[in-house]
Amino acid sequence: MKDLIIIGAGGYGRDLYYIIRESNGFNVDFRIIGYIDDNLNALNGYIGYPKLIGKISTHELSDNQIFICSIADLKTKLSIINNLELKGAEFVNIIHNTSRVTDSAILGRGNIIGPLVSIGADSIIGNHCILQTGVIIGHDVTIGDYSRIDNYSILVAGVTLKKQCTIHSNTVVNSKVIIEENSIVGACSFVIKNVDKNVTVFGNPAKRLL
Repeated sequence: MKDLIIIGAGGYGRDLYYIIRESNGFNVDFRIIGYIDDNLNALNGYIGYPKLIGKISTHELSDNQIFICSIADLKTKLSIINNLELKGAEFVNIIHNTSRVTDSAILGRGNIIGPLVSIGADSIIGNHCILQTGVIIGHDVTIGDYSRIDNYSILVAGVTLKKQCTIHSNTVVNSKVIIEENSIVGACSFVIKNVDKNVTVFGNPAKRLL
């Protein structure tokens, strides 16, 4: 059995602890041994969580360890994961036991697939993505590395989401729309046209804000 370490002991790190406990492979393929976080006081005042075993910056790898990252800030997350992977760290997928992932879907590594997520036929999920509660991914959707899709959003068939994008809660992205890298879609939006890289869109229909 592998020793799973959660990177980041903030709010989502605490949520992630419960997702992991309800995920495929928990206490069979892996067990949670604790958090690493450069803020050693991150869990002060909270009870019932695994211990904080040390700092990210000084953590030493061992052969039996595997990792998942809960950190939301993209720049910080990229730096931490890149540094750990260069040292040989193994990142695994966390897939909640209420999710539906079709056999023809392809998942990279380090992804968090939350409760009640549905991933359709022949879709491709990159590395280190987060799909939160109730997200629906249609067939033939492609999601780039380090992207995040928040609660109850829907990506209709054939959508392409490039790397490092954020889709906020209750958004619908229409069929075959392409959202270029580093873009953000605001909550409750309906996206019917392609979105350029490095921009923020919002509304119904979604329009450029920044």
